Amino acid sequence: MTALTVDVSEFNRKVREFAEKAVPAQLVQHQQKIALGILKKVIFKTPVRYGRARGGWQVDIDKLPTGDTPLDKTGNRTLTKGTNKILKLHPFQSVLIVNNVEYIIYLEGGSSEQAAEGMLGISVQEVTSQFG
Repeated sequence: MTALTVDVSEFNRKVREFAEKAVPAQLVQHQQKIALGILKKVIFKTPVRYGRARGGWQVDIDKLPTGDTPLDKTGNRTLTKGTNKILKLHPFQSVLIVNNVEYIIYLEGGSSEQAAEGMLGISVQEVTSQFG
């Protein structure tokens, strides 16, 4: 009986190459879907009087967003600006979504009839439940 030997080094190289390229790319796509879903939901769940709280949602990659909070009653400019940041995401980076408006904590706590259940907590729950 003869022993069968197989050189699997080429196969291993291809698997390693696939994992190094495809897995991080798939991770980024998954992370972008989650971040975009949360951003969209939280913006449009934010109560509107003047548009300051809605315009206060900011996005950055690997650092806490800072800056002004422009009025945005529709939320469209805020969503576009945040989406543009999220689409620049690279593998293994973190997306941070914050709102620095001083009264956002009260809105999140249900102080507005427009968002009696808050915005962020419920948005995170809704989006993450889709990804089980």
